[in-house]
Amino acid sequence: MIQILVLSLFICLVTANLSEDKEFIQCAKQRVKELTNLSEDQLFARTQQNLVDASEMVAKRASAAKAQGLVCYDTFNNDYGKGVMAIMGPTGELKVLNTTQNQKVKTSAIKEIATMTEYIMCDEAYRAKHINDEVECNLLEKNGLALTEFSVSLPIIETVMGAGGCLLKGASPPMASVITQMKNLYGELYSSGKQCSQSQDLPDDQHCRNLKMFTLELRRLGKLGSLVGASKIPTLF
Repeated sequence: MIQILVLSLFICLVTANLSEDKEFIQCAKQRVKELTNLSEDQLFARTQQNLVDASEMVAKRASAAKAQGLVCYDTFNNDYGKGVMAIMGPTGELKVLNTTQNQKVKTSAIKEIATMTEYIMCDEAYRAKHINDEVECNLLEKNGLALTEFSVSLPIIETVMGAGGCLLKGASPPMASVITQMKNLYGELYSSGKQCSQSQDLPDDQHCRNLKMFTLELRRLGKLGSLVGASKIPTLF
């Protein structure tokens, strides 16, 4: 019963805040429109610049989390920034593009990866507004609800991303590689984050707060999927 309650809460929260939803969709449409008629080299350069800019914003989020005592979330963000750069940075992007010898698919993938980084930038714009939001746990969350919600939310994201990676294997091997690598990265980071959150080295009030931050991250990932769909921008992912 409690898992059904948590799942219902998860669904409600990822559909909230329509004003910021509209902002994200408008941002996504505008930024993706700017990719029109760019050459492959220009799209590649755009991807790399977006990743540099996003990494700087992620680093700021990590610092803000550390200032609140959320050391696990601080570590998560630092590792996340490095992980994304490894997957889609200059070396990583070339590596995934080489998963196909089909030039048409490769050309399409370059634009798809650029599009993904545009979504990342729009998401980071949203997160920048909430960088100093205080995270506190209520009594239920302190007594197991936060852990239960995290445990329910993570498999949902992993399943969706895993399915996405499988579906893209035939149409776009490079994007399938990116999605699969991102899924694996999240799996590693959230597992480490959960372990950190349960560490006895943390002050008592930090166990739940760090874990709740990871659950909020998972909610945001779920929300992004619905927003990308709502943007109605043609894309394979």
